[in-house]
Amino acid sequence: MSTTTMTPLLSVRDLSVEFVSDGRTVQAVRGVDFDIAEGETVGVVGESGSGKSVTMNAVMRLLTGPSARITSGSVVYRGVDLMKLPEREMRTYRGKEIAMIFQDPATSFNPVQTIGWQITEAIRAHDRRISRKKAAERAIELLDLVGVPSPTVRVSQYPHEFSGGMRQRAMIAMALSNEPSLLIADEPTTALDVTVQAQILEMLQELQQKTSVAIVLITHDMGIVAETVDRVMVMYAGKLVEQSAVGPIFAEPLHPYTRGLLESLPRLDERVDDLYSIPGQPSTLDPPPPGCAFAPRCDVARGRARCTEVIPVLSLFEGGRQLEGDRQVACHFAGEVPVSVSAREASDD
Repeated sequence: MSTTTMTPLLSVRDLSVEFVSDGRTVQAVRGVDFDIAEGETVGVVGESGSGKSVTMNAVMRLLTGPSARITSGSVVYRGVDLMKLPEREMRTYRGKEIAMIFQDPATSFNPVQTIGWQITEAIRAHDRRISRKKAAERAIELLDLVGVPSPTVRVSQYPHEFSGGMRQRAMIAMALSNEPSLLIADEPTTALDVTVQAQILEMLQELQQKTSVAIVLITHDMGIVAETVDRVMVMYAGKLVEQSAVGPIFAEPLHPYTRGLLESLPRLDERVDDLYSIPGQPSTLDPPPPGCAFAPRCDVARGRARCTEVIPVLSLFEGGRQLEGDRQVACHFAGEVPVSVSAREASDD
């Protein structure tokens, strides 16, 4: 939860999501609170299964089917609670005000329609007053904006005729087609090689400078976070465990899980036999543990009853002192988390 006095673009409170299957109930997201400001870039990080994508899909109300349930929470976008809107009205926000770049564009595009047709339909879905000709011209402009070469030719090609990097650029073009104020990018560079990853991230930064769109970047890569975002939200077992401006979180991680993620970063300036990995396995959430979900893997908890019995609350305080800015941490003994050497060095780069 942000302490900023400015009205946020997006404000999420007490968001909880569960999945029911074969008699099991998995609490995938558990009481998440956060704000997104106009024009900022926020990184959401954590291991697979930590709840990153589920949280943002819930914000977009893309969780469908009888197994997925949003059990509580509000998602207020510019004063409107999206959770209270009927689906028909929600469609006027989804894709228009809030857009999403999906992880795998190969499965997100219709393989039997051209890229241009699909971008054109995305434009006209929100404004039928735009003629198909004007929308097609806009599709070419968008492909050019995101760096697709020869856009007048490419606009008539099918998804299979695009490389992975070009498909991702086309997906970004589609997401930008209605000039959204918030862009959610779900692992947008996962399937791409390192060079193309850098190009896509640089392009997103340039687009933000041109359009002032706010970006939520879902990733497991702390290296990308260090170079790209303004603020970081760390998720573990369906909860936010730490959030902060990017600099402080690298210089002084307050949660043991955040420190573990930073320790796992490989460095080019040192030679090691084995990369560090956080011991143990992520917590099962059917049901979630009674205390801190990270306690079984935590070298700070050391089996203490408070850690295993009491769920820590995301707080502006740590060890009796108020944290600077909007920084928050959910750890009973955050003051005992040592600053790792690799984290300190990463913050100095």
